[in-house]
Amino acid sequence: MLVMQDVRPCVTMLMKLAGGTKRHVEWLDAEQFLNQARAYKEGLDQSMTDRFYRFMATRTTTHPFPVERARALDEWVTGPEYNNILAGSYPAAGPMMKTNSCPTCKQTAEQGTKFCSGCGTPLVTH
Repeated sequence: MLVMQDVRPCVTMLMKLAGGTKRHVEWLDAEQFLNQARAYKEGLDQSMTDRFYRFMATRTTTHPFPVERARALDEWVTGPEYNNILAGSYPAAGPMMKTNSCPTCKQTAEQGTKFCSGCGTPLVTH
């Protein structure tokens, strides 16, 4: 979103993830999908049964449903944080974590780690 600065392609991609196929692409409407996303948020936790089914449906997933992701994107784009970032007003990145690598297995380890987590070799600390 920050690169493209256009919410429509992002919403279209999420809409396709939600079940739109190439066969039905001509009938997909990004604005209607966003309206559905907003309504989904409003009616999300209306009853205990709704919450239970939502929990059961998402308990093994690694990502929220595409409609939830579209709603979150819509809220972020219309909120002040997105515009502040575009204007260059955001916190600077913190100091980079220094790393070193294991002389035996070459696995990367954070600075200050005494032993390699991969092979157990003692690491040189500075």
